[in-house]
Amino acid sequence: MGDEMKINFELKDLLEASGRIIITTHMNPDGDGLGSELAMWRILKYLNKTPIILNTHPVPANYSFLQDYAPFNVFKKGDKIPDADTLIVLDISNWERLGDMAEPLRNMQAKKICIDHHPSNAGIGDLNYLNPDASSTGELVYEIAGLLDLKIDDAMGVGIYTAILTDTGAFKYSNTTPSVHRIAAQLIESGVCPPIIYEKIYEQKSVNRMKLLGKVLERLNSACEGRVVWSGVTLSMLESAGVKYEETEGFIDLLGFIGNVQVYLLFLEQKEGLVKISLRSKNSFDVNRFAIKFNGGGHSHAAGILMSGNIEMVEEKVVSSLLSDLECSSLDFGTCFRSANL
Repeated sequence: MGDEMKINFELKDLLEASGRIIITTHMNPDGDGLGSELAMWRILKYLNKTPIILNTHPVPANYSFLQDYAPFNVFKKGDKIPDADTLIVLDISNWERLGDMAEPLRNMQAKKICIDHHPSNAGIGDLNYLNPDASSTGELVYEIAGLLDLKIDDAMGVGIYTAILTDTGAFKYSNTTPSVHRIAAQLIESGVCPPIIYEKIYEQKSVNRMKLLGKVLERLNSACEGRVVWSGVTLSMLESAGVKYEETEGFIDLLGFIGNVQVYLLFLEQKEGLVKISLRSKNSFDVNRFAIKFNGGGHSHAAGILMSGNIEMVEEKVVSSLLSDLECSSLDFGTCFRSANL
């Protein structure tokens, strides 16, 4: 029996033997994490299980429509983890990305299933359903629904479509494979309405958020004749704009609209002295490999880092290291590059 078939059988057996199941994803959840949670929650309901979605952070406003289909619970530091015999971790390649829940969940006696598409995932679960060639974790959840011979219903379809839509950059990244389009077509046939989901995710921004974006663009820096660009968002900028942290989602993608840019970064100052760095690449430069130097990771063309320190110092350290690694004279577009959100 091949390894893939063995994992499929083990996954089915484990799910069938489970009763109460916790489903979770990474801090500051995105469309792939949240959509995959919704779809997995619905799959488990079909199997007559008791699923519980539990996250470190609440659902961002642009994904609030997902809460019409399933309850998303928020864990607060000091809370007791609900009793469960199985834990499903989605879209995560290391435990640290669970934030305050990392140690409590890692130390649970429950069996742990990891479902993920990040190439840096070495297998953090007791059972690992991994495929770095998948467009998204949502695509893997779609496969699992097929493995269990389940029909895609409204809730499942909305969750999977949200996951695929956001991690393919609305079907513009090169991880938008023929298979992705076939899955999207099947989801639409099951009742998913693409214009409504797109509008809810991408076209309901606040005036304050747009003003903050203007400040971020004013703060833009560049090197290598504009082929490397970066900017940042400080806590004081968020406070003065009256904007929540999660509303900065998508800022990094807009930096990629600049002329000849090929490598771009966004520094986001967080509470407790932390800075999140999002990195993107349009050429052969592997931002995942670069991020690993700072205990980060992700995909070859989309990665993230979380560092302690003052945002200005972190920015100087990371950019200096990046420019040292880059051969600016050789920066050039690849014929086809992969990219995905984190």
